[in-house]
Amino acid sequence: MSLSHRPIEIRAEDAGGWVEFEGWRINLPAGSKINFPSYPFDPETRDTRAPLSQARGILSYPLNSTIPKTEFTITVLKQ
Repeated sequence: MSLSHRPIEIRAEDAGGWVEFEGWRINLPAGSKINFPSYPFDPETRDTRAPLSQARGILSYPLNSTIPKTEFTITVLKQ
C-alpha cells in the first residue's frame, strides 16, 4: 500500500493484528487502530498543514479498566 493524502483507518482486527511499513512492524492489540495522515502544524504554509512527507499516523487504543496492561511491540526488520 502506498500512503497518500487520502485518509485511511487500519483496525487491528482487519490487519490481522499487525502493520508493517518501510522496515518496521508494530503488533496491534485488539481494539486498536491507526489513522493516517495526521499533519503537524506548519505556520509557513497557506493552509497551515505540513506536506505529506511530514505526515504521521496516529495509533489509538481504548482504555479499559478490566484490562490493566496492554503492550504494543515495534520490531525493526531492516536497517
